[in-house]
Amino acid sequence: MIVGDIQRVLGILPAQMSRIIRSLENRDDPLIECRINPRDKRKIDVCLTPTGERSLAEYQGVRVGRLIAKLQAMGDEDQEELLRVLNKLHGLLDRGA
Repeated sequence: MIVGDIQRVLGILPAQMSRIIRSLENRDDPLIECRINPRDKRKIDVCLTPTGERSLAEYQGVRVGRLIAKLQAMGDEDQEELLRVLNKLHGLLDRGA
């Protein structure tokens, strides 16, 4: 992703984004790598390094595991209702509503 796009998604100021980028890039084993965008030299592309990809996968695995545990703790009726609402939301998003 481009630095500016990441900044907008996170809703942070440019100075904060610079500090975050530096902290992720200037580690013994960097999580990201920054490169000048080949199509627009004014923009910086941010890519995950292999270490960053592993860290993201580990984080996502933990989050998914916690979510599964919470869903399993719900009763059957609540799970069915959640599924119904999620399917409805999915349909709305598909139509661009």
